[in-house]
Amino acid sequence: MIGFVSLIFVALAVVKAVADSMPAPFTRELKVTTPYMTGSDVLIAQNLLNRDKAVTPAILTNGVYDEATAKGCSEFQTVIGSKS
Repeated sequence: MIGFVSLIFVALAVVKAVADSMPAPFTRELKVTTPYMTGSDVLIAQNLLNRDKAVTPAILTNGVYDEATAKGCSEFQTVIGSKS
């Protein structure tokens, strides 16, 4: 029984370690600022936007939230109907 409990404890510790090492995307509202917003959340958003054919041309995936990224977000929101 003690071996099983230890195994569960180790498994939970591994899951927490993996979760802690992953970026926490979308914990802030992305917008064009001066200087530009940067980070892994921006890079994730850019990659997701580039997967959608509605965003043309493809935006540069550099982790910098600039005017081109904002335009891609706007195009995507228009296509899915979340922006009028």
